[in-house]
Amino acid sequence: MSGFSFFPHGVNQDPKGVFKLINGTLRISGEEQGYLATKAEYSNYRLIAEYKWGWLPAGQTERDSGIFIHGQGPDRFFMASTECTLYSGSNWVSGQVGPVAPNSIKNRENPIGEWNTLEILSEGRRLQVTLNAHVVTEQTNAERQSGKVLLQSRWGEVFFRRLELQPVR
Repeated sequence: MSGFSFFPHGVNQDPKGVFKLINGTLRISGEEQGYLATKAEYSNYRLIAEYKWGWLPAGQTERDSGIFIHGQGPDRFFMASTECTLYSGSNWVSGQVGPVAPNSIKNRENPIGEWNTLEILSEGRRLQVTLNAHVVTEQTNAERQSGKVLLQSRWGEVFFRRLELQPVR
């Protein structure tokens, strides 16, 4: 994970091992809030992420993570960025970007424990998010157009088996 920095307890300080690479799969425990960020900044790309949810701590009813794009500024909790939500067990829907009312779009996520494919297309001011082959977000006026990619740790364990960034244009 040399191309990333962590931020649960300050830059590259992860004493609880919130972010671990296990047999080629990234495990984010969700035990603490923070993120794993690319060191490089990107623009005009397609990001393909395959993820699935794992366990949920006792007393929690919702899983919450996210892929933040176009992160800018110093490593801190949280740098300025655009969030693509990952939710399960709530009124919110995975793949949303920006202000969207709860229950206004259909949840396209697979059941807990099954893999999901999320694609984020960032091309100039255009931003499109597809979850399991269904468009969830379509914007043509994206505020941010370049920056780091961050994977969030918040509530619940989440696994990523594929994170692929492809240039477009």
